[in-house]
Formats: sequence, C-alpha cells, structure tokens
Amino acid sequence: MTPGLGGFGLLNIVGVIVCHCHGVSDRRIEAEAGLGASDADDLARRCGAGSDCGGCLPLIEDLLDTTSWRSVTSVQLAS
Repeated sequence: MTPGLGGFGLLNIVGVIVCHCHGVSDRRIEAEAGLGASDADDLARRCGAGSDCGGCLPLIEDLLDTTSWRSVTSVQLAS
C-alpha cells in the first residue's frame, strides 16, 4: 500500500486527491471499487480516474487491491 493514502490518522478523515487530472479522490475510488470496479480500466470508464496522464495509475492499483482485500475479508468474516 502507498504511504499516506490510508490508515494514517487525519489523512484517513478527509479524501486525498489521487487523480489530479479528473479530481478523483481515494474515497471515490474506494466507492467505485465497492460498486464493482474491478481494475483501472473499469475505474476509468466509471469516473475518469487514470484515463488522462496515467501518473496516478500506481496509486489507483494500490487502492483497488486494498479495497478488494477488504471486501474479501468482510465476506469471509460475515460467512
């Protein structure tokens, strides 16, 4: 996981802009992943993140990996 995007006190209270080209925050990316965005291409179709310069793609992939891990863990705990 990329330092500064999750779990660090105050940084976790407010959204952090991940894609500056489209103004997409980590919260939006996590929400889209929760709604079914499975990879960076799918996310780009949904909200534009990562579809312009591509500089945010490593962060997007980290967030998608982290969010999918949380979803799997939640499902396993609920079962």
